[in-house]
Amino acid sequence: FSCVVRNFSAAPAIEARKNGVFRDLGKEWEWARSSIERMYEKGVLKGYPGGWFKPGKPVTGLEAVIMTLRAMGWEDENMADSKLFWKDYYLDLAVEKGILKPEELNGFNPNQPAKRCEIAKYIVRALGLEEEAKKHMDEKLAFKDARAIPEDAVGYVYVMVDLGLMKGYPGGVFQPNKPASRAEMAVILSGLDRQKAADTAKGIIVGVDRERKTVSLFPFDEAKTGYVGVLKESDIEGRHLELETGDGRFVLVGELESLEDYLGEKILILGELKEGVSIFMRGPLLEVDRWVVLTDRNTLTFEITGETYIKMEGERAELSDLKEGSYVEVVSRGDKALVIKGIKQ
Repeated sequence: FSCVVRNFSAAPAIEARKNGVFRDLGKEWEWARSSIERMYEKGVLKGYPGGWFKPGKPVTGLEAVIMTLRAMGWEDENMADSKLFWKDYYLDLAVEKGILKPEELNGFNPNQPAKRCEIAKYIVRALGLEEEAKKHMDEKLAFKDARAIPEDAVGYVYVMVDLGLMKGYPGGVFQPNKPASRAEMAVILSGLDRQKAADTAKGIIVGVDRERKTVSLFPFDEAKTGYVGVLKESDIEGRHLELETGDGRFVLVGELESLEDYLGEKILILGELKEGVSIFMRGPLLEVDRWVVLTDRNTLTFEITGETYIKMEGERAELSDLKEGSYVEVVSRGDKALVIKGIKQ
């Protein structure tokens, strides 16, 4: 992205190298290279004449706003190009889309470097998650410099970190007032692009394949803990049904009509554990409220990649931490999971 000419809404003449990599993307910028090239190809970021990207250059406030609008697909280049005062077009559009508040325009300096905490606001608002941010304005963030985060930005930073769109720096600091570089902005926008094109599903984990690196979900609207296992039959102290899970067996009681027709099948049970010891001495009593036989048709399976952001019980987690029966939210694009976040019942 370049701001050196008046009409920077349209791509300036760029002399990129034949391999598609800008001249100044050396090894030290490898962490941002794919994001820079991806956002350049999509027209979200522009380069500079001569094949330069200037990855370390700070992004200005106006550039950050325009980049966010472009990443969301909200820019009309023809409209921007036809405006005598093109800056006003972008600011008006930013207010219309909720990225900027009308009252923020008075103190908005378009040429001043954009702080990381300010960019967090733009991105969260663009994603329509401002209400979620407001819920976390009193959050105690784990960064050593958390007190440096402006009070009105805490919730936005929380959401950005929670989604994996922003990270801290070595030493456990966030540096909220540090100007974001063009390389950093490229990484953030690449994540934003994935988020806005993503689908969201909530439900109960009913399968975790650590070899294939996949997670299967039974979509469910209520935040419930489920019990997932294979339906078994036992004759100990009288014939009864049991659920064999990875955590042991549960003795099933309650409404079990027609359930016995599915012996040997993998099922999901919603219910409550009963107090006391089972008279059958095979495990806790599980009173069945609802149950469903799990098939490929009623479950969703997601691939876990090295870029999947997993958070369980408020902490960063790995594939190995995912357990059947947990209620989670999965943000995905296609069959690839971008974010998996546990939700408390």
